[in-house]
Amino acid sequence: MLGNKIKLLTITLLTLLGTAAVQAQSTSYSASVCDDGTYLFGCQPITPADGSGDYTDPDNGNLLHLQFGAPKNVAYTATIAPTQKYLFGCDVLEAATSKSMTLQQAGCACDSTVTLTLLVQAPTRDTVRYSYIALMDKNDDLYLFGCKLLSLNDVATASDTLNAGDHDSIITVSLALKPAPVRDTVRYTYTAEMDKNDDLYLFGCKLLSLNDVATASDTLNAGDHDSIITVSLALKPAPVRDTVR
Repeated sequence: MLGNKIKLLTITLLTLLGTAAVQAQSTSYSASVCDDGTYLFGCQPITPADGSGDYTDPDNGNLLHLQFGAPKNVAYTATIAPTQKYLFGCDVLEAATSKSMTLQQAGCACDSTVTLTLLVQAPTRDTVRYSYIALMDKNDDLYLFGCKLLSLNDVATASDTLNAGDHDSIITVSLALKPAPVRDTVRYTYTAEMDKNDDLYLFGCKLLSLNDVATASDTLNAGDHDSIITVSLALKPAPVRDTVR
């Protein structure tokens, strides 16, 4: 009777120790696999049909968190200056190009494709600006500006860009009516004396009357100058008579 109790106690103790050993050895971890892949968990194959989630190994109690996922495709554009270089993976790029690289996704049995479109900036050009005013006579109809015919009535300002080596020249012209020439002015002034019996005085093309006009002016054009002539009319004084005493 005592022997049977000891045997039963021994079996119970070994069972508890075996269960503790299994629990001590069980672990928990995560994994990922592509949508078209299969993951082997112990002796159990897990397919996308089984879906993502938590799985337990009945033999050792291990816990798996499995995630099915699609491969990632990444595309981007980068721009460099004409003198710069661009590192893409192990390739050194310095010209405009499009390049792809396939990499294995970390923790996943599928691949990711990275595509680069590399652009090179156009060199910056210096710009030189010139501006001037062109004066046109009132009788001029057209002005030649580069290959354009400009009219003073239609166009006040026009611009054109010329390529010259490493820079552009922007030339702007403004059309304006040529001002009238500045003329010298010569002034003449004199006094004309009229007798009390004189009715009219001829001044240029005008007939002046002493009673009506005291001063008159006229402008005459003479070559490169104008002459302004002014006359003042006055009554001739009576003659001085000698007196004999």
